[in-house]
Amino acid sequence: MLSLTEHFHKNKAYVDYEQEISNNSMYSIRFFIILLIVWSLSFFLAFTALSKITSFRNALLENILPAKENGFPVDLVDDFYSALGDMQINKKVLSTISKSLLEISDETLNITRERRCSPDKNIVFLKTHKTASSTVTNILNRYADLHELTVALPSMDNTRFDWPRKFHWSSVDLQRLDGTPANILSNHARYNRDQMKLIMEDNSKYISIIRDPVSQFESSFYYFEFDKILGLSKIPNPIEEFLKYPDEYLYNFTIFMGDLPDTLNLLQSGMFYDLGYDFMDLEDTKGIQRVLKTLENEFQLILITEYFDESLVLLKKELCWQTDDILYIKQNQRLKKGNLTAHTKQRIKQWNRADVMLYQHFNETFWKKIKDYGDSFWQDVNEFKKENKKFEKICSPEKITTKGFGINVDVNSFVMNPKVDRFHRYLCEKVLMNEVEYLSYFKKKFGKNFGYQNLLVAQGMKPIDRERTLHSRLKIKNGPKFFKLPISLQKRGSKLNFTATSELKTQMKLIE
Repeated sequence: MLSLTEHFHKNKAYVDYEQEISNNSMYSIRFFIILLIVWSLSFFLAFTALSKITSFRNALLENILPAKENGFPVDLVDDFYSALGDMQINKKVLSTISKSLLEISDETLNITRERRCSPDKNIVFLKTHKTASSTVTNILNRYADLHELTVALPSMDNTRFDWPRKFHWSSVDLQRLDGTPANILSNHARYNRDQMKLIMEDNSKYISIIRDPVSQFESSFYYFEFDKILGLSKIPNPIEEFLKYPDEYLYNFTIFMGDLPDTLNLLQSGMFYDLGYDFMDLEDTKGIQRVLKTLENEFQLILITEYFDESLVLLKKELCWQTDDILYIKQNQRLKKGNLTAHTKQRIKQWNRADVMLYQHFNETFWKKIKDYGDSFWQDVNEFKKENKKFEKICSPEKITTKGFGINVDVNSFVMNPKVDRFHRYLCEKVLMNEVEYLSYFKKKFGKNFGYQNLLVAQGMKPIDRERTLHSRLKIKNGPKFFKLPISLQKRGSKLNFTATSELKTQMKLIE
């Protein structure tokens, strides 16, 4: 078990990053000290120059005019050139100081502008399917981990919050929240604002990510093996065949199987489904537009997969984060990709009409945010791309092929390169953790029997007496009930308790 010292200092790069943040907080104080010194020096030089000018003026009045007929005295001419030289020197010095002062002011203003906001630590990431959302989830998990934030975890051994049903607080592992609202929620959940507010800290920001509906549909179709489910795997173009008679295929499958697999909920406008809306509810354009307006008002930012780096730069500004916080290595990418004809692409758009309108709407808002960002946006994007490439080169993970979670599809994955130096190893390991690995890690980290939480209390990083905010929100008097697994099912030596979701549902009045 890692001690707190080992946890925070194992990665020296991260410690240095924290020190950099602390140092930056002193810039304003240093600036005012420098400014005071520069102003004092400028005043002294200006006073000296003024004295010389006054002396020269008096000399002109007292010596030049009376001696007009006899010519200029030699000593007066010397004084004249001496004063003039001092004035030119002082002018250059003052010009240089003024220029430096302006540069310092600009630099400090930029630092102040960056530090004017406080980093947001309360975030709901509505994780959509096949949109590069796993990479974003890693960014949020890593931020929560390294900043000691609480994370909403699915109950029991689930990896999703009771998906495909809409999110409900009873699907959350309340034991590991320990009575306090969560800072981060980033695993698969269908959007349900009212229920999420019960679990999350106040003033949480809501973000999500969407992808071009054509490529998203094609990716989902093969990743979730819809071709095999619908009996189309032996046909040369399964998507084209399905889109000829989609309703018939789904009807026949339902009659034959009796019910549809959960993943088939993503077969039409899957992104809209993840955002809490069934395609059956959206049969008209006006209805879809009303939903889009609601989502625009409730989400602070919708990322776009096709502009992933640009999206992360916008995210960095929206959350007032640092570049190190958004570094990434892409995860869970499918290897096999098909070629779609123009005709097939058009059919996909017709079949996923709600997703097409979703993408068009938030693509427009996306570019508006870029415009509002200012002239430095593309420079910031280029700098971020350079930093991320450097980071990838440092970690230089070894690419392997593995099966996707719960499916039989080959995806890209990465393993730690043993040659990575100790200075960067800890952070590289965190970046390469997939969401399932992070779930397992968090369940241990937030578990009472693991001991890490007790270390936080002992180090004064977590209060002993905590407000049971969730108890009052969820109308729970004595906290959630937990049960132990039968001894035969428990791991040897393990005393971990698990949230009894079914028991919660029967013993508590659920808030609809």
